[in-house]
Amino acid sequence: ALTTALAADVDSRSDHPPYLHNTGHPDTVWHPLTEAGWQHSITEFGDRALAPDLLAEVTHTPPRPGPALDQAHEEAWQVEVRTSDGDEAPWWAEFHNATPAHLITAFTTALASPQPLRRTGYTPRHRSAT
Repeated sequence: ALTTALAADVDSRSDHPPYLHNTGHPDTVWHPLTEAGWQHSITEFGDRALAPDLLAEVTHTPPRPGPALDQAHEEAWQVEVRTSDGDEAPWWAEFHNATPAHLITAFTTALASPQPLRRTGYTPRHRSAT
């Protein structure tokens, strides 16, 4: 979904391609998640959305006051998916705070979708029952 949205931005052939600008309000990122039943909460540290099955979480920490260099390295958006047995997260994603909101929204839309993902070229290893 993210790559599809990015490809559409490139295909727009605009003088100001959307992928180079922070298009969209960050609040749009939460809409696909809450529509799918995720629990969205706001704390003093930022926003958090938790999947209904508690196996996925999206957090956003807004930029904090401080030196620009520190903010340039801050990964404001974090996504983590866990297994039901509580093991370490099999995958996670991070987006810089300058990532355009419409690209992150494309990602959260796919994340919240009940449709199975199309996977190619990689088959995860299954654990043995030993």
